Parts: sequence; structure tokens; C-alpha cells
Amino acid sequence: MSLTAEEQGILRYFGRHLVALCLTSRQGKSPSRFTAYSGTLLRVDETVLWLTAGHIIRQIEDALSSSEITIDESVLADAFGESFVSEKPVPIDLRSSPRFYRDDDNGLDFGAILLHPHHVRLLIANGVAILEEANWVRQHNVTFEGYMMLGLPEEFTSPQLSDDGLATVSPTMITVRRLEEEPEGHKLASPRLTARIIDPIPLASVVGMSGGPILGFAGNEKELRYWIVALQSAWLERTRTTFACPLPIFAPLLTEWVRSQTADAA
Repeated sequence: MSLTAEEQGILRYFGRHLVALCLTSRQGKSPSRFTAYSGTLLRVDETVLWLTAGHIIRQIEDALSSSEITIDESVLADAFGESFVSEKPVPIDLRSSPRFYRDDDNGLDFGAILLHPHHVRLLIANGVAILEEANWVRQHNVTFEGYMMLGLPEEFTSPQLSDDGLATVSPTMITVRRLEEEPEGHKLASPRLTARIIDPIPLASVVGMSGGPILGFAGNEKELRYWIVALQSAWLERTRTTFACPLPIFAPLLTEWVRSQTADAA
């Protein structure tokens, strides 16, 4: 995919909100497979979480508990922003990292992995942005005028590592238009952000972008501001409709979980 210099600059600017969890795994005697999961960082009190879709954490839980799947390597890739200083990913031990998720039929689809302060220091040093409570607690007062989804399409990700142990992971941003109502037959109990891809995109599918942040924009050309408003959850390929789990809906639930973890550790 060829981008103009301006488009590359925009992608780099917002890429500081993107952190990929990359796994190299094997199932039985099959060749190793490389997978990159889209996510971002969120701070709750003094704790930083890797935030993604709930069905992704569920997949990771299934892999960790499977006797047939071996995870050879797990790292956090964070060199998507404009000010990164190192392309070397941050190793993370998934088994020892507390995890939480909700992935239900009511529309809740979010999850998180609690990060060690050492991981956080390395990510911050590489220019990664962390969402704070101020990002979501006041969103109900904002009238958003446009939305974009940010993530790592599977089409742009290497299925295996190369002979020298490297893989390709390429972020993209897609403009979407919010729909006032969910499509008939797809309405769920929990509120979701529903949007449609309008412009042509260089992708056959947005598979792989699940867990990536949805950005909402407000203001004008002189003062345009943005918020992380939701996490990409699912999509309908035929109608190019995407569904996302709103941050103001699930952030209080994550806050409750983090504080329970802190209380247990005290």
C-alpha cells in the first residue's frame, strides 16, 4: 500500500496509540505461526493495561490452556508512532500477567492484560501514548463529527517469521461514518458504536483490526481534537459495517477489576 508523505505523517502521529501483542506459536507439529493483535494502552490509577477486544483475550486464554498449542514467543511491538527510538519489541510473559475480559452476546467485547512497571517504562520511552481517565469520563459532553479506525490488518501481517526471525506488521487507518442505529437483526443489549466504511480501502477485509482503537474527532480545522472512543470488535463484510465497544461503557468495569487486583496484592 502506497501512502503520500502527509498520510504517512498522520499514521505515524496516531500510531503512538497502537501497541501490538505479537505471538509466535505452534500447533502440534505444524509450522510456527506469527500473529499480531491490535491494542492500545490505558491507565487506571497507577496501573497500565494493554487494552484490546475481549475475544482476543479469550483466544489467548484458550491458547495458554491448550495442550496442543505452544507459544514460543510473546512480545509487545510499539514502533508505530512518530517518535519511537527502537524497533525492538518488549518481551512479555503472558502466563504470569493478570488478564481480564468480557466477550458476551450482549455486545460487551473488551479485555486487558496488566503490565509490569518495567514494561510500561520501556513503552513510554519509545513514545507510546497512554489513555487516561480524562479521555473517557467526559466524552458524553462531546459532539463527534468524524471517526477513524486504527489497527493491524491481517492482510498486511506476515503469517510466519522470515528466516532471520523477522515479521511484517503494518498499521492502517480507515475513515468510517457513524450510523444512528445498528442494522436490523444485529441490535444487542449493550450500546455499541456502529459505523460504515464509506471510501474504497486497499483491503479485502478488516480482520486483524479487532482491538484497535476507534478515534472520534471534534472541532474545526483551526482546533481539531480527538478522543479514543471505542475498541473495534466485529464487522459485517457485505455491508462494510463495523461494530465497536465504547470506552465509557467498559472503562468503569476495568477500573473495578484493577482495584480488586490492587486490593488483593495489598
